Amino acid sequence: ELKIQSENIIKQVSLQYIELQLLNEKHKIYENIDSLYVNILRGTTIRNKKGDISNLDLLNIQAKQQQVQFQLSEIKQSIDNTYFKLKTI
Repeated sequence: ELKIQSENIIKQVSLQYIELQLLNEKHKIYENIDSLYVNILRGTTIRNKKGDISNLDLLNIQAKQQQVQFQLSEIKQSIDNTYFKLKTI
């Protein structure tokens, strides 16, 4: 019975560790996407002031960046939850 419990704990830790690695990679990807949107938004704002781009286009880019930032915060929350699960095993 002790062996079964030990194997169960090893399995749970392994699964949470894999989940944590996936979430960290996903976080890196979304940070890069967010960085791209920051740069795009900077250029779009300048072009909007010159009249090259409409306000609607500017708002669309802002909305997309906010979506990415929201997803980033969800990923951070998932990472925190996974760390907590690891600590409770």
